[in-house]
Amino acid sequence: MKISIIEFLVHGETIDSLCQMLENTDATVTFLVSPKIYNELQNQPYLDKYKWVLKPENKGISEFLAEQQDFLDSQDYIIFNTVQQYFTEYFQFDFKATTILRVHNLNFMFKPLQLGGLFRSQSFDSLKFKVKRLVVERDWYHVGQMLKWIDFVSFPSEALEVYARRNGMLPPEKICPVIPLACSKRELPLPSNHSDTYKITIPGEVTLQRKDYKVVLEAFRQLVPQLTKKVVLTFLGKKGTQKRELQIIEELYDLQNDNFSFVSFDSRVSQQAFNEVMANTDLLLAPIIPTFYSPSSIEYYGRTKISGSISDIIKHNKPSILPDFYPLNEQLAKVVKLYNNATDLVLLLLDNINNPNHFSQENLQELHEAYHPDHLGHGIIHTLESLNATV
Repeated sequence: MKISIIEFLVHGETIDSLCQMLENTDATVTFLVSPKIYNELQNQPYLDKYKWVLKPENKGISEFLAEQQDFLDSQDYIIFNTVQQYFTEYFQFDFKATTILRVHNLNFMFKPLQLGGLFRSQSFDSLKFKVKRLVVERDWYHVGQMLKWIDFVSFPSEALEVYARRNGMLPPEKICPVIPLACSKRELPLPSNHSDTYKITIPGEVTLQRKDYKVVLEAFRQLVPQLTKKVVLTFLGKKGTQKRELQIIEELYDLQNDNFSFVSFDSRVSQQAFNEVMANTDLLLAPIIPTFYSPSSIEYYGRTKISGSISDIIKHNKPSILPDFYPLNEQLAKVVKLYNNATDLVLLLLDNINNPNHFSQENLQELHEAYHPDHLGHGIIHTLESLNATV
């Protein structure tokens, strides 16, 4: 089986996951990517397993694909990992291979005229960009053409696929079974040693557009006076620039005492530092907000868009706490506790701080096995083979 995977925009992490998942399959895989994505992956041990074709930064997508068309026509499958703009540069080609588009934001692709996010711009430049995408570049029209052109569409989770089916977002025969967004590490991570200090981490850039840091502040105001052992809360990402984001960080620092410490970062956290903090984390906290306003659509976490926090849970095999609106599959539900408000969150945090073995290591091992890269990789091959019967 010959597979080509194309990614020119942003999702380098998902390319990393695909590399891990396909590493021990018999497929011959070629990645056509930007130099930036390739450079992000340069130190990975699997790099030589695959063929890499880099699109020069100064070369247009259609020009590059035209140069590669003979090669792409020799493939069995072409997976477009992310297409969020420049749609006309893709659907002008008539590829012989079976084509699959991975959709990360459902409303962006299937409700392109939804204007809910248009007027929530934080600057005039942002508003200008949104108007350009909708009015000048007519993304709302070209998205539809892209969806007609592609053979199949795949979603990053079962919950998103179910939502798309229930809302009739595309013909059922065009739906390719889920190609997972993330996988676990090849070896089961060692459990946290539950030292005298209990470590809670919120991964990701600190922005109120994606997470509810206000409920975190409210919960820790109630929690800190009740602590009887040392707790460290870490915001593992670059801090935001908005006034309220900075205020929340300042107020958390003000809560520090003998039993509570708070850590945040002024700049982007290196991958090495990120991995070190995650390895020593006892509990992940993901205060996801229900609604995300993208440049041209409204997305609903868990239904039309997957949260990066889910990938963090899978990759780092950590017990976690999430808000109760987020849908979870069977494996994730066993390692995640859910809260509805700040009071709920305080009770869950206290329970886990005082009972550090509250989460079963057996459940964490089941999660690791369910998302093991070899298991998922063979699943992807089976999924692609199953498409032959429907083309």
